[in-house]
Amino acid sequence: MISTLTPERRTGFFFFCQFIAGGTANAYAGIWLSHQNLSAQEIGLVNSLPVAVLLAINIFVGRIADRASDWRQVIVWGAAISAVSAMGLFWANSFPAILLVFVLTATAQSMIVPVADAAALHLMARHSGGLGLMRSLSTLGYLFGLLVSGLLIGKLGSWLYVPLFAGLSFARLWGAITLPRFKSVIDVQSERRDHRFMDFLQPWLVLPLAGWSIVYGTHFVLNGFQSLLWSQQGYSTTAISLLIAVGALSEAIAFFLFQRVANRLRARWLILLSSAVTVLRWWAMSFDPPTTALIALQLLHGITFALGFLACVTFIGRNSPINVAAEAQSFFLVLQQIAAIAVITVFSWLAEGTPAEAFSGNAIMALAGTLVVVGGLWLSRTHKAVSHSV
Repeated sequence: MISTLTPERRTGFFFFCQFIAGGTANAYAGIWLSHQNLSAQEIGLVNSLPVAVLLAINIFVGRIADRASDWRQVIVWGAAISAVSAMGLFWANSFPAILLVFVLTATAQSMIVPVADAAALHLMARHSGGLGLMRSLSTLGYLFGLLVSGLLIGKLGSWLYVPLFAGLSFARLWGAITLPRFKSVIDVQSERRDHRFMDFLQPWLVLPLAGWSIVYGTHFVLNGFQSLLWSQQGYSTTAISLLIAVGALSEAIAFFLFQRVANRLRARWLILLSSAVTVLRWWAMSFDPPTTALIALQLLHGITFALGFLACVTFIGRNSPINVAAEAQSFFLVLQQIAAIAVITVFSWLAEGTPAEAFSGNAIMALAGTLVVVGGLWLSRTHKAVSHSV
C-alpha cells in the first residue's frame, strides 16, 4: 500500500519513522544502561563514542552517497545496519558488547540524516515544496516515540525497552525501503563531475554555517543541563516537562511553516535572524524569568533552532551542485558536532555556577557564533553567486 503513494508521501513516511527509535532511546536508554550496571563514565562513553566515529566518517559517507546512482541506496543500507545492530541488545550483557551495539546503531542511523536531508531537499524543490514539512514529520515521530515509549515502559516494565527500540529501528528500515528514487534520469545525465567538494568550501559559504553551528551548540548543551538548571530555579518536574514540550511544539510548527518564510526572505538572513534571537533568548533566561515569560522564551525555540537549521540546509542546497549535495550536508553536520563538543566543554564549567551565570555564558557563546555569521554575510556581499541566488 505504501508503494502506491506519491514520492513526497513515501519520503514523509520515512521522515516520520526516522527518529522514533531515537525518542525511545532518549526516554529510557540512560536508565536501561544503569540497570546493566554500567558506571557513569561508561554511560558517558556509550553516548560520546558514536559522535567521535561520525566525525571520522560522515563526510566520507556523504561522498559515497553522491557517487552512488541514487541517495536512496545509502539511506537503506544505513537503516539496515542500524536495525540489525539494535537486535544485538538482546544478547549484549557486558560493557564492550553494549558499547559496540550502541556505536553501530547510533552511527549508522546518524550518518544517513544529512543524506536524507539532501535527497528530500532535492525532491521537494523539484515538486515546489520544501524540507520543512519533512522535518516537522520527523519531530512528530520523535515525540511519538518519546511519549509512547515512556507510557508503555512505565506501565509494562523496563524489559520492554530493548524489543521496543529494536522494533522501531526496523520501522525506520521499512520507511527507508519504501523511499522513491530521488535522482531522475535527467539529473544523472546532467551532473557535472568537474564540481569538487573543495569548490564548496568558500569562506562566504562556510562562515555562516560555522557561526550557526556554534549557535546550535548552545542548544545542544541544554539537552543535558536545562532540566538541572530549571530545577535549581525552583521548577517542578511536571513544569519542566511542559516547558520542554512547548519548545518541541514550537519546533514542529516552525518546520511546517518554514517554506512560506523562506519564499520571502533569503536563507542567509534567516540564519542571522535565528542567531540574533538565540542571543536574546539565552540572555533573557539569565534573569530567572517568571513562568509566563519562560513559556514565551521556549516558544522562540522554533526560531532559534528550527528556522536556523532549515535555513542552513537550504543555504547549502542552493549553493552546492547535485554531485556534492550529500557531502556538503554531511560537512554541515560535522561542523555542528565539533561546535557542540567545544560548547559543551565550556558549558560544563559554567553549569557549576548559578543558572544565571550558565545562561549568560550561553548567550555570550551564541553572540560569538552570530558575529561569525555576520562575517560570512559581509564576505557574501562581495561575492556574486554564479548559479544560485539565496
